[in-house]
Amino acid sequence: MEKRWNRRETALLWGVLMAALNAAWGQLHYSVPEELPKGSFVGDVVKDLGLELPALRDRGVRVMSEGRMQYFALHGKTGHLVTAERIDREQLCENVRQCVLRCEVVLDGEMKVYGIEVEITDINDNTPSFKEMELEERMSESTPPGKRFPLSEAHDPDAGPNSLQHYELSGDEHFSLAVQAGPGGDQRPELVLAKALDREEAAFHELSKESESLAWNTGGSTCLLPGAKACATHDMMLVLCPERKWKSSDKTSFA
Repeated sequence: MEKRWNRRETALLWGVLMAALNAAWGQLHYSVPEELPKGSFVGDVVKDLGLELPALRDRGVRVMSEGRMQYFALHGKTGHLVTAERIDREQLCENVRQCVLRCEVVLDGEMKVYGIEVEITDINDNTPSFKEMELEERMSESTPPGKRFPLSEAHDPDAGPNSLQHYELSGDEHFSLAVQAGPGGDQRPELVLAKALDREEAAFHELSKESESLAWNTGGSTCLLPGAKACATHDMMLVLCPERKWKSSDKTSFA
């Protein structure tokens, strides 16, 4: 008579299968930076698994990755796991703190499978950017000090310490910069009117660029710094040309 599985036995079976799967994925862990050339070393799989390279060649071994793209391969002469493609972390894992790719080493002769996890670390290969290059706004001289004007946020695909760290403003004593923390920990810059405006004293308030050396060149197009800057780590100066207050020319005016 065919045995019927009750709920308890079914749950127990699934628990055993999930434990085995988790154990398999936890066998090997490696970490490599993104954008490595094809064929770059990831890890010594044969040594770390305690296998013999000559025996592997006889039995047959292959690497299988999750999804359609094959990111890793096994070097036949050394038994090293190497990159099969150049890996762009931001393309695969944008807005994800830890980027992990998984693959399996399959021994055909023994029907054994070894799970491998490879963490792709960020190399700070992107620059923060703003959606629009200029913004001009008129203010009334009766605008009270303390009035805040939201500025567009910079977008930086890089993660962790390589992402945008802070904003800075320079150019006029009438204005200051405040940064509010968003719900997700993001930084939201605001322009603050620090000193009352007087049209008779000055009809325009100019916020001038610091210097061209603070411009960031991206693929041949340079945006000059017109009075405000966002500073990232590693001494990279990033341009603040938000959609409301700044212009990519030498100066921005408030009438």
